[in-house]
Amino acid sequence: MTPKELSAQRDQLLEKLRDEGCIDYAARLSQCGKPLTLRCTHCTSPREVFTRCDLKWCPSCQPALVARTADRYRRLAADMQWPLVVTFNVVHSAKDEPGLLREVRRAHTKLRRQRWFKKHVPGGFVAYEVSRLTQAERKRRKLREDSGWHPHAHCLFDCKWLAVTETTPRPAATKQEWKRKAQIACAEVAEIWSDVVGRVGSVHVRRAWKDSNGGIDAAVVEIVKYAVKGVDLVSFEQPIGPLIYELDRTRQVVPFGTMYGHPDVKRRRSAP
Repeated sequence: MTPKELSAQRDQLLEKLRDEGCIDYAARLSQCGKPLTLRCTHCTSPREVFTRCDLKWCPSCQPALVARTADRYRRLAADMQWPLVVTFNVVHSAKDEPGLLREVRRAHTKLRRQRWFKKHVPGGFVAYEVSRLTQAERKRRKLREDSGWHPHAHCLFDCKWLAVTETTPRPAATKQEWKRKAQIACAEVAEIWSDVVGRVGSVHVRRAWKDSNGGIDAAVVEIVKYAVKGVDLVSFEQPIGPLIYELDRTRQVVPFGTMYGHPDVKRRRSAP
């Protein structure tokens, strides 16, 4: 989307928050997009810029936030020997509260602390996202009613083989053998994930292949792309204040293992 379209979404979101009575969130968002004139201290020429709020749920600031976050993780992701993209989903309904996002985050933390997980995944990072199914997607899945907000976790693991007990296929194994074992391994992980999160869950796994320069930029950007779509917030007919409250309380991108505490992933505050 163009910056003009994103700014329009931000204005619609601001109006929606004011209508709901979320004065504190509206006040924070209203600081975004204000014109500001900067003047060069050398040639004294003026330049017109716009302020930013850097809120993870602001449609206008999300592209810059994604670029900065991806830049912090890109170098470490390129050093991974076996980059693996894993998505953890949960079954939900429109009756579920927005607090389900916090439940998913706590459950994923418990999952990473299990012995089998530490054995197979020495490090990586996870990004939490909340989305909604469009009308076309609901029709394709034959869903009559809106299922509400869908919290899930996108992960990039440095992992050669993700499984609980299923062994790695033999080096000379056929494609059918790899596929059979991969399905068993994925089912094992999904069963453990469902047990940890306390509801039916699913796990999707795919290998993130590196390009000729050793980079996996596309996978990194895909994982950290946004916390929630601005268009989903604007089009949602119910109050969005509770969801924004949960987003503010939940850290979107979390490194763990070999990436935890690494200097490259620490957020650097820019000058005023």
